[in-house]
This record gives sequence, C-alpha cells and structure tokens, in this order.
Amino acid sequence: MNQFQKAALVLTSVFFPLLAVEVTQAATPVAESFPVVAQRTALNLTQQGSGQLKIGNRPTRNINRASVIVRPNGTVDIGLTYADGRGTMRFGGRLVSQTRDTLVINLSNSGNADASGRVIVSYGPGNSIKSISGNGRVDGQPFSIQFRGSSQGNVGNQPINLSQAGNGLFTLQGRPNRDINRASVTVQANGNAELVFFLAGGTQMRFSGVLTSKDAQTLNIRITSSGMADASGNIRVEYGANNSINAIFGDGKLDGQDFSVQFSR
Repeated sequence: MNQFQKAALVLTSVFFPLLAVEVTQAATPVAESFPVVAQRTALNLTQQGSGQLKIGNRPTRNINRASVIVRPNGTVDIGLTYADGRGTMRFGGRLVSQTRDTLVINLSNSGNADASGRVIVSYGPGNSIKSISGNGRVDGQPFSIQFRGSSQGNVGNQPINLSQAGNGLFTLQGRPNRDINRASVTVQANGNAELVFFLAGGTQMRFSGVLTSKDAQTLNIRITSSGMADASGNIRVEYGANNSINAIFGDGKLDGQDFSVQFSR
C-alpha cells in the first residue's frame, strides 16, 4: 500500500462516521406542540321549528322556536320556546368547539338552577338553525333536547319596520281606557320584536316580544315584557304595502292585570 492509499483510508475512517452522524441528525424530525383553541365566532341564531324537551318525570314540552347566542368570550345562551306560549327554557354554557356548521356546547346552568350536559347545534346560512340535540341534568333531573328547524325557513331573517297613523284603543284592568293614534312595529333579524302604541296625550305604551310566525300579510308576536314590567300575551299584526299597518289586535297580562289592544288604519 503506497502513501496515497494509506491517506485515503485514514480520511475515510475519520470523516465518514461524522458525516453519517450529521446526516442522521439532519433527517430526524423535530416534534413541535401547538395548543388547540376552539374557534370563537360571535353568532346570533334563531329558528322556528319543532322539537321536544324532556325533564325527569315532568310532562314532555313541545318546542316551536329555538335561539342560540355565542359571544366572543365563548359563553353561550340557548333559548327553547314552548309551543303553548307559556315561556322559554334557557340554558347557559361554554363553547367547546365550532366549525362552519356545527357548535358543541357544555352546559353549566339553567337560569339559577345547576345544569350539566352537552348540546350539539347544527346551523346554516342566514343565522338559521338546522337542528339541536343534547342531554344532561338540570336541578338533579335528567333531561334531553331534540329540535329540528322548519323547512319554511327562519321567520326572523328579514328585518321589518312598520308604522301607521290610525285609531285604536288600549285597555288595562283597573285603569281608564286610552285612545291610540299611531302604532309602530319593529322586528329585528334575530326575531326580537317591539311594538309601540302612541297614545292620545303624547304618552307611549311599549311591548317587547318574539316573532313566532310570519307570512306575506301577518305577524304573530309573543309578548315577553313592557319596559321593566312583566308582560305576556299574543298580538297579531296585519300589514300591507309600503311598511303600512292594516290592523293590530291582541291581549294578555301586564304586571298581573289584563290588557287588550285594538288598532286599525
């Protein structure tokens, strides 16, 4: 073996192991850890439909409307309106995960009552709700929810602003009757509604509520409050072209007293 062959052998034994180590180290992937954070996009969903709420041994309640509010901080409110018009069941919770068409929610309360469980909401365009399903416990009782949005669409999608001069009468038990000379009706995109009756003498009577059904000529509104006062009842609004009001009539309870309203153009 000449001197050049010996030198080549030495170089091979010295440098090739180092090169092998460097290649091995370069080829080794580095594992990185990224936290998984639920997407939180604010939403205000509302939908007519049909469903049922079952709680323990209580009678099953039919549902004809649902709403879901998701706030940027991840808190969620769910409202289930009873088909008989006798109130709304509300749940609070936190968003667990969100995709472009599904919400997963962990429940924490129902008003002042303790609640736990999981609810899955499938939603679509126009702030509509396709379905809601879930189960858990509320005040120690097992419950389950099933709701499917109506194929007729979301009654609260299109805002409505109606106003009309006319004549009418507002009656409240134990108080003098009041003449009405103008009325206005506002329905927001989420289905919340406000009615204002302008009374003779310059005062106003306001009601807030929820739109329960709508067609090309009629709005049906379930009353939930009057300013800071408790109120309940149902009011029907018949409307026409150019945001006009043809007639309004309805009745209910205001602070425990019977009321009725009639108005026409």
